[in-house]
Amino acid sequence: MENDKSQHYNFTHEALPILFHKETKGFFNFLEKDGAKFLRFWWDNVGSRLPESQARSSDGLTVQTKNLEKGIRMVFVDLPQPREPGEVYYMALVQLPVSKNPFVRKFTFRGTQVISLEYEGGFAEGHPKTGIYELTPRARNIRQRDGCAPNKAEFLKEVRRILKLS
Repeated sequence: MENDKSQHYNFTHEALPILFHKETKGFFNFLEKDGAKFLRFWWDNVGSRLPESQARSSDGLTVQTKNLEKGIRMVFVDLPQPREPGEVYYMALVQLPVSKNPFVRKFTFRGTQVISLEYEGGFAEGHPKTGIYELTPRARNIRQRDGCAPNKAEFLKEVRRILKLS
């Protein structure tokens, strides 16, 4: 965890993606049982390890699970409003179906993908400047491209495009 970064940043760049990539089945089970309460537990856990100056409220944190076509399951997380560059508006935690072909499985990722819409600071095209990022199983944050306006519907269109669903 980065002590010089906010609770929001540490939750979205480390705690949540690592937990999802590592324990996908358990993650879905806890969400089905406890919903946003499960995520707030982790939000608070992250905050307890940081200086008080980095603490943030979880107000606005919501979660929704969706079954998409092609056997894809997605957890959509709406986060508290970002205040600083690097903080995230939305996250899509995606579980991809695992191929039944062992040869294909050997050469593909684990079947999870985490996509975020991140605030980059400033404004562009009449809205806050954003980027679409992928958070890897090893907590690397890789910029994919310029982002859309911080709008749930627009972000979900971007996620569908990345997943090749539209």
